[in-house]
Formats: sequence, C-alpha cells, structure tokens
Amino acid sequence: MAYASPALLALAADGLRGAHNFAAISIPALLREAKKNKQPPTSLVKFGSTMERSILDSAFALGMPPSPYLSVWSDPPVWLESDIARRGFQAQRTRDAFARDVFVDDSEQTGGRRTQFGLRPTAGSALLAKSPRIRIVDLALWLGHNVSYDDIDDLLGWFKQEFPTDGTDLIGSVYLDEVPDEYRAEGMWLEDPPSDDDILAALDVKTVVRRGNRAQAAASQTEAGLEWTRALVDIPLADANIDGLVGRVIADLHDRNVSLPAEERLVRRCVVALLAGHLVLQGPPGTGKTTLARALARAFKCDLDEVTATSEWSPYDVVGGYRMGRDGLQSHHGSVTRTVIQCAEVVRSSRPDPDDSGVAQQAIPPTAEVQGVWLLVDEFNRADIDKAIGSLYTLLGSSDPDNLASSPIDLWFEEAVNRKRVWVPGRFRIIGAMNDLDTTYVNRISQGLTRRFQFITVGVPDTYPTDAVPVTPEVTTALRQAHRWLSRVYGEVLVVAPIDELVGQLEHELESLSNVVAAFRKPGGAVPGWPVGTAQIVDVLRAVLLEYASGSREGALDRAVADRLVPQMGSIDDDQFDEFTRRLKAAGLPLTAAELQHLIDPHLTQ
Repeated sequence: MAYASPALLALAADGLRGAHNFAAISIPALLREAKKNKQPPTSLVKFGSTMERSILDSAFALGMPPSPYLSVWSDPPVWLESDIARRGFQAQRTRDAFARDVFVDDSEQTGGRRTQFGLRPTAGSALLAKSPRIRIVDLALWLGHNVSYDDIDDLLGWFKQEFPTDGTDLIGSVYLDEVPDEYRAEGMWLEDPPSDDDILAALDVKTVVRRGNRAQAAASQTEAGLEWTRALVDIPLADANIDGLVGRVIADLHDRNVSLPAEERLVRRCVVALLAGHLVLQGPPGTGKTTLARALARAFKCDLDEVTATSEWSPYDVVGGYRMGRDGLQSHHGSVTRTVIQCAEVVRSSRPDPDDSGVAQQAIPPTAEVQGVWLLVDEFNRADIDKAIGSLYTLLGSSDPDNLASSPIDLWFEEAVNRKRVWVPGRFRIIGAMNDLDTTYVNRISQGLTRRFQFITVGVPDTYPTDAVPVTPEVTTALRQAHRWLSRVYGEVLVVAPIDELVGQLEHELESLSNVVAAFRKPGGAVPGWPVGTAQIVDVLRAVLLEYASGSREGALDRAVADRLVPQMGSIDDDQFDEFTRRLKAAGLPLTAAELQHLIDPHLTQ
C-alpha cells in the first residue's frame, strides 16, 4: 500500500489550477451524498455546507489548527477561511445565477429556501463556462491523499466508486479521464503518509499565499472588524474596455438565445453606466431586464446577490438593525451591507498584500474568476425606495474614491467599535430592475434618487412579421429558449424533438404568434399598443411545447395565449379591447378572445 508523495500532490495542484469551486468541492460533495442516499446525482438530496465542509476538512485542511483551508485549485492558490463552506460556497450555490445551470433545487417547493440539491444532466457542459477542464486523477489525488492505495489505477477506481457520476455529463466535459505518464514515475508514491509541512513545502505555498501569515488568513471577519474595507475604496473595476465588455455581454445573451431591441446601443449604455456608477433597468414586464443584469455582471466578472424589493422594505432591509435570535437581540445586515461586505472580501482577496518578508505578492489579474459582488434589486419600485435607502444618499451620490472614503455605511447596531462602519469598495455596484408600466402597486422615485442611478429603458423589440419573413427572429429565438428549458427539465420523461424539426413542424403556430404579438404591440391607427415582452413569448411557447411533446397540438397555441398573456391585460382600454378581440378571432384564437372578453367584463355571459 502507498500514499501520494508531496511531489505528486504538487503536480495535481497544478492540474486543478483555475477550477471553479463547484468542480473542486461542491460537485464531489454532492456526488458522495447522492451515493450515500442510494440516489443518482441528478435527484434531489438533502445537501448543504456541511457536506462541502467535509470535503474541505479531509482534503484541504493543511497546517496547524486553527488552520484555514488551502485552495490549491485557485489561481494562484490562496488560504480560505474556516467558514468558507457556509459563507462562500453556500452563497454561490444559492445566490449565483450561474449555479442554476449546474444545480437543481427544491426552492419552488419550499418557498425560496434551498435544502435539497441535485445536478443537472448537463452540469458538466454548463460548468465549462466558468471552469477549465480538470483531470479526474488530480481531483482524486487530493480528495484521497490521506488514504493509501496500491497504485494510481486503484486510486481512480476508488474515486469513481466514491463519487459516481451516473446520469451526468461530467466525465468527458469538465472532468477528463486521463493520467499523465509522469504520475506513474518512480518516487511518486511513498510507504508512509507525508506530513502537512512536507506538502506545503512541495507546493512552495509561501510564494502564493496572499495573507501575511496563517493566523491572519484564519482570523474571522467578525473578529477582525471592518476597518480594513477603507483601503478598498480606490480599487476600480478591473476592466474598462467598453467594446470588449459590450461584446462579452452580447455574446452571453446570444448563447442563451436572448434577443433585445437595439441590442448594441442598449448594452453599450448599460456598460458605460456601470463603469460610472449604479444602474436601474426599467421597462414593461418580460423584456429581459433581469437577464440583462445577469449578463452584465458576468461580463464584468462579478457575482450577483439577488433580492426582490417589497412594499414592506425599510432601512432594516437595506442597511440592517437588530433582530431576535436564539440568544436574544442580534445584529442583522441588510441587503446592501451584506453584499458590500461580500464584495469587499472578494476585492481584498485579489489585492496584493505583503508576505512575511514584507514583499507584496502578485494580485489576481483581471481575467480572474470573480472580481467583485454586486447587488441586484428586482422590483426596485415595489418598495418605498427613497425611505428604505435614504441613509445611503450621500454614499450613492458618486463612486469617486473620495466620496466612498468619506461616506461609510453606519452600522449603528453593531456592538464592536471596529464594526460600526463599513466602506464600500470602488468595484461595488447596485443594479435595479423595475416595471414602469404598472403604476398601481409601485412607488414614485424622487428626483434626488434618480440622480444617483442611471435609468435605462429596456423596451420590446420593434421587428414585425412580413410576407417574406412571416416568423420574426424574436419568436424563433423564444422557441429556442423554450426548447432548451423543456429539454433540461423534462427531457428524461418526454420525447422532445430536435429544435430544427420543431421550427418546421410548428410553422403555422409560430406565424400566428408572430402576428398576434405584432397586433398587441402595434395595432395601428389611434389604438395604443400593449407591450408584450420576449419573456412572455417564451412562456407561451413553453406551454405549447409541453402540449406538443405530450401529443396535444390542436389548439395548444390558443390555450397558451389565453392562459399566459390574457391575465396580464387587465389595464387595456375599450379601444384596445375591441381591436385585440378582432385580431384574435381573425388569427383563429377563439378561446383567447373569449378569455379577454371575460377579463374585461367577468359578468358577461359568453
């Protein structure tokens, strides 16, 4: 029996370099938990930071306690604090929009809480957007470095048995099943397990650790206070190449089959706004505001902490205050404070700090995985936002370092003196998304607050069907989005035809939908249009594809438009009602016309 040598572990660390946390920690933890529960990894199993912490404890807890975890997969390797599983990995799984392409969860059944997770069958392919391919053998060497094996093949057999990937595309996509010849060379295996010090020496960790020493790296943020955030106000966004950022956003949107009106101009305005400060995306429902916000964050290499404003929002929800806990009153950080601290932690990790010799180490370059954390506030005007955010007016007035340095957030509810103020990093941004169509349930925004955000409208596309092109590109793109959803969610239980076949088979429905959307948006004459968003078209086509895959094509479009669009049309006037009803009947959608009539006058006998 033999153990991997420090030299072999150093090679494996090089092979893991740049891997996403999901690839190195979260997915192996979920694979092992699924096996433990005798379920495939694509099924939902109870999963949380405890399982991720067990991987960290067994594989990456090097050094004298209380030791941080050594993230050999980072580029360069860094020390991770002892509560990273709860505060870091869990946050990525539950708040990062990218995680939804990798994991499924039970949030719909639990009202937003995520207690059970599973892997999507396409998790590996999705993960390639954030992680390079890594060899299974490199991951196996670290996950099993405390256990002895006959040889490298024995180790690989252990890995595949302990972390079965059945039902996923992990092997062959993000995980490569290959072993370099040098891994089998003489001297790569030892009779006795190497010590942590020997491993650290082989990694030459002193040249890559970005904290001054382990004690500093292991100290919790709570104990260290927040005064360190003051030093981050003058660190700007790492990339200000407008053309490059615009190109990345547009490519991201196209990869996700998302089409926006006046795309290049709209994205350019948003990029310039974010380079200068904070942004609010406004427009009718379903126009892609939230999708655009996520694409912008990805282009800037920033994670998004997403929250939804409500009418009950107050300074407590934004900045924080006291709340009742198990041990009495406890301090609670609001959404802005929480995200500012998360952003500061990320920025600090990419900032060069002196090592024990006082020599500054190299900072993470702009190509690093994440350079900050931003806050996305959906339904921005559902709250009395002036009241809720009022204490931050001065801070939000400018992203200039001098203003940020002189305007820390006042955390009056914190007991420790060194935690009563937090400074906002120069990389932090707030993106708001708001519906400017429905004014019944929203609040007005003062001129003072509008000056502190750049408001940009995301409207509906202005392309319409013609005799030469009866199906608009928007509807075709929406069909691809709906098809991707159906394949991912129900591909294992329904027979989903290839997208190219569906475009031809649903030609009549797509032409009818293109005409109906055009009739709603631009009915003609003096009748005002009703703005149908692209997301609403996707909703209609999801319903159509569900019925089509189940063998129920006849009348599927009529039912889908009646059920998905009509309930949102309660604010149309009499002229719109008359024109829309006429157009719907002409398009062969009698059920939709009847439902619209019932919506306007529910007492009318049909």
